Amino acid sequence: MTELLALVNGPVVPLEALRLALALEDIGLTLYADGETLRLRFRADVTETPLPEATRAEIKRWKWHLLAIASYGGPLRPQLKA
Repeated sequence: MTELLALVNGPVVPLEALRLALALEDIGLTLYADGETLRLRFRADVTETPLPEATRAEIKRWKWHLLAIASYGGPLRPQLKA
């Protein structure tokens, strides 16, 4: 069974899709929604490298959820208060 997570004032997404979005962010990729097309762009400070086939397959599997995450305006990581 897939675990779901509700983003603050945002969509409910599978935890696996959120983990993938965060992993992509960690390697320097930014997700963009362009209509029904998911766009990935490397940050300027990161050297572009081809994504492994397994990662590409996961992106394809979770495309619609990644689009929802890309369209979400809030933070994906918890904000810790001091």
